[in-house]
Amino acid sequence: MQLRKTKYSDLKTLLGWANDRLVIKNSISRNSKVNIKEHSIWLKRNLISRKNNIYIASKKSKLIGMIRTNRFKKYYLISYSIDKKYRNKGYGLKIVDKITQKLFKINKKIYFKAIVKKENKNSQKIFKKLNFSILPIKNKNFFEFVKKYNI
Repeated sequence: MQLRKTKYSDLKTLLGWANDRLVIKNSISRNSKVNIKEHSIWLKRNLISRKNNIYIASKKSKLIGMIRTNRFKKYYLISYSIDKKYRNKGYGLKIVDKITQKLFKINKKIYFKAIVKKENKNSQKIFKKLNFSILPIKNKNFFEFVKKYNI
């Protein structure tokens, strides 16, 4: 599986993934579909940002999913989604592992966070398998997963 930076030409693919029923259900920031105009503005803003990166995962030219990293002072907030054709095949684990390894090579002092809805059992399993710690969070509907570099 390869990761590449997103391009504006990925807009329709990303929009399709964003509007997937399960993606909306598991989203921590929205509960409805997004239109192409809003998504285009969001994508343009992320493509020029120095703090945010979106990567597309592919295998043999098949687009599998995406992972986004939002850089804060001491950590990256990560969010990902996998195309429904490729779910439950290990790609969520691979995409999260690949991005954390890539970014740890650049900066070993940085750490990762992911906010996951309590009903999103698949994402919870992935973060647990990758040795993310679960931290208490004030909002009882979510878990916060954190991973620091182990020397």
